[in-house]
Order: sequence, then C-alpha cells, then structure tokens
Amino acid sequence: MANATAVAGNWNDLKGRIRSKWGQMTDDTLEQAKGSMESLVGAIQRTTGEAKETIQAYLNAGVHEGANLYKQAADAVQVGYKQASDVVQAGAEQVMDGAKVVGDSIKSGAEQTSKLVQARPVESLLFTFAAGMIAGLTVGLVLRSR
Repeated sequence: MANATAVAGNWNDLKGRIRSKWGQMTDDTLEQAKGSMESLVGAIQRTTGEAKETIQAYLNAGVHEGANLYKQAADAVQVGYKQASDVVQAGAEQVMDGAKVVGDSIKSGAEQTSKLVQARPVESLLFTFAAGMIAGLTVGLVLRSR
C-alpha cells in the first residue's frame, strides 16, 4: 500500500482521480482523510461500498502514476538545464575567442606602430605634433564659436 508521504505529495492529483472515479465523494470527506491512507480508504469504502482491496489497488496505481509523472518532469528539467548550460558554455567560448581576436589585433597594431616609430622617429614626431596642433585648433574653434 502507498505510504502517507506519497499520498501527501500527490494529494491534489489523487483527489482528482478519486472524484472522477467516485463522484459521490465530497471535498469535505476527502479533506478529513488527507494524509492518512487508512482513513482515505475507509472514507471511500463507507461512501461507495467498494471493496477495500479494490480501493487500495486504485489508489496505489494513482500514487505510482503521479510518482512516474514527477520523475518524468524532473528528467525533463534536467535535460533542459543541460541544454541551457551547453548553450551558455558555447556562447562563453565564442566570446572568449572574439576577445582573443580583438586582443591579438590590438597587439599587432601596437607592434606595427612601434616599428614605424622606431624606423621613422622624426616623421612620427612631426606627425604627432601636427595631429596635436590640428586637434587643438579644432577644439579652440569649436569653443570659440559658442
């Protein structure tokens, strides 16, 4: 016979199954028997006149069916979690790969700039000075026009 924990855990489903099989069972009668398999079987037997063994077999089947549904749901959640985890991990790997490409590009640009400055120091200094002058003049003109 199903234990009290199984009955309590699947109470709403079990109550619905009882009401569909034995429509004459009232919510009050069912609530009085809640949590006690013996009380539930006795209440159904008194209300319906069904044999105790038939009631117990029906209730056990309902409890086992509810437990199987619970396990299926838990398995589905676990599969969904695994899939989501895999997607997040793949996305994180793509982000890391992208960051590595950007970092390599920056490093390459810095190395090329360093080589250019070493190969042509005077031109680099003049270019930097000219770029600074142009930027300064531009900022000065913008501020002056306000």
